[in-house]
Amino acid sequence: MADTVKPNTITVTAELDGVDVDIEFNKDTTLFNQYINEMGAGDKIKPSFNYLMRSVVDDHKEPLKRFILDGQVPNGMAVMNIVGLVADEMNAGVKFTVKKPKK
Repeated sequence: MADTVKPNTITVTAELDGVDVDIEFNKDTTLFNQYINEMGAGDKIKPSFNYLMRSVVDDHKEPLKRFILDGQVPNGMAVMNIVGLVADEMNAGVKFTVKKPKK
């Protein structure tokens, strides 16, 4: 397990057989925007899987595959869980609220 987080990366820790495995993703707005643009009404898993594979640090691709593939098929629940964690960190530190109009 990594002791420090590298700048411009997002680290997700996953557990496999009782062992924690850190998987690092590049924090890249262009890749994230491409991911959002690829999603269609009926296609969430494939664009999410592709985004994770494009944004994962090269030497973490194989460990990531162990967590998100069921044979050769992406495990939708695992893919969406990880992409959700990464997406949350893309906006880290910024809070948005809707201001209600005064009556």
